[in-house]
Amino acid sequence: MGDAEPDALTAARADVPPCPGAWRRAPYGEREVGGARCRVLAVDAGIGAIGMRADGGSVRLLPETGEEPGC
Repeated sequence: MGDAEPDALTAARADVPPCPGAWRRAPYGEREVGGARCRVLAVDAGIGAIGMRADGGSVRLLPETGEEPGC
């Protein structure tokens, strides 16, 4: 999956902030959660993150790690 799918998702939701965080744009950082690689679409510091599975496109809440996810 390229960046077009997550870019379309974040652009479509640009008027609805992931409280209190912000939507990101490509290039996306990635994080592995439960054995699945996820692109990080938004981060709410101290709360968690919103990610999209890199292999299938499903969107999920990612647990807080205590620091910003990296690439």
